[in-house]
Amino acid sequence: HEDEYWAYGGDFGDHPNSGGTLINGLVGADRVPNPHYYQVSEVYQNIGFGPLEDGGITLTNKHFFTSLDEFDYKYEWLCDGEKIGERQTVLRGDRVLIPYIPQNEGELILNVYAMLRKDEIWAPKGFAVAREQYVVRPGVAAGAGSGAGSGAGSGVAAGVASGAAIGAAGPTLSVGDSTLTVRAGDETFTFETGSGALKSWISGTQEMLCGPLEPYFWKPANENQKKNSYDRRLGAWKTAAAERTVTGLSAGVQDGLAVISFDFYMPLGALCRLKYTADGQGRLQVEMEYEPDSLGQKALPLIPKVGMRMRIPAAYSQIDWYGRGPWENYPDRKTGYFIGRYGMDLKDFHVKYASPQDNSNRTDVRWFSFGAASHVASGVAPGVASHVAPRVADRIKVTGLQELNFRAWPYNEEDLEAAMHPFDLPQRDYINVNIDFKIHGVGGNDGWGARTMDQYTIDPNQPYRFGFILER
Repeated sequence: HEDEYWAYGGDFGDHPNSGGTLINGLVGADRVPNPHYYQVSEVYQNIGFGPLEDGGITLTNKHFFTSLDEFDYKYEWLCDGEKIGERQTVLRGDRVLIPYIPQNEGELILNVYAMLRKDEIWAPKGFAVAREQYVVRPGVAAGAGSGAGSGAGSGVAAGVASGAAIGAAGPTLSVGDSTLTVRAGDETFTFETGSGALKSWISGTQEMLCGPLEPYFWKPANENQKKNSYDRRLGAWKTAAAERTVTGLSAGVQDGLAVISFDFYMPLGALCRLKYTADGQGRLQVEMEYEPDSLGQKALPLIPKVGMRMRIPAAYSQIDWYGRGPWENYPDRKTGYFIGRYGMDLKDFHVKYASPQDNSNRTDVRWFSFGAASHVASGVAPGVASHVAPRVADRIKVTGLQELNFRAWPYNEEDLEAAMHPFDLPQRDYINVNIDFKIHGVGGNDGWGARTMDQYTIDPNQPYRFGFILER
């Protein structure tokens, strides 16, 4: 019921208490699995899958009293996230046969499943007891070809900057007192010269931004991180981007492209550069570079995330993406979520944990979009719509020059950090969107102080570069 909520430690006047620690397990109090349930399912599965080689995959049986031939097996091929073939296959000894590899152009992915051969008291026939995914042929990202997104500072390839559209009029650039404005096709982009942010994006006559697109390095803590002093250790990044100062600006139009570049200094002790490139079609390529200040003497804390943030109209609540899903996943909790094309409404996309905390990230995302039209995939339950074709109608689309992370909420980070229960979270009249290259892992080796493993944190002493294309 709308007027009910799940209470936890402290809600009953009990002191001391463990807060929300004992209510955020694998399965919620309402018996709905939390997102991490699916990661545990993948880690605990009792069949191991070897590499795809010589037309088959060698399996490892981890059962004590069940043989591999007691299951059925199938595989499916995806091309650029869409299913192009599905077949039941046979087991030869301990090998599952994969007799063919499609020749379709695009990113080619193979999914393999071991399934129950008959109904059991705990699951029906056809239930997948184990599964694995193989990226057989990686796709070509919008910016592939020059080391896009490398943490070593290599260049981001130019997806938009490969040339203006044939027959399209080139963009124009005008200078105001405190703004730079680019008009390209039906799109008008306005940038603040004092902050480097994309302040306004008017498509036709409609304003697409409710809050600027700008650098943002903060990620709110989750329950595990609240216990390991995350806010104190990484908290300096909460306002780092807001305190930036523009130290350099260049702008011009050449070869059918408008290019604007801003250099920033952050008092924390780091440098940042934003480069915007617009073509005649009205596509905007955004590239961001981060570098530690080599001249500074300040010890920088781990970075919560390297990325940007913007706010878009609340009407764009239908989310499609090509990446891991459908459920929330993070860099250190993602192998249980297959790469594919998914569709979901915002109300299902963000996770309503009993104790509000950071949520809803999707990793390894090739592109994502927000649509204004309602959509439910045929034959697929709402909220778990897999392999959905993207809508090209009224939408905002972001395509990575390399793989991205993204999150979307109908509230702010500040709202999330102040809330004690889901009903404390307001429903804003916009969608808060984070577009990230890297994001701090969830941790979870224990829930009472262990920090996230080093390989899933972000070293502040390394340069990072990434980019994406923003379009309608």
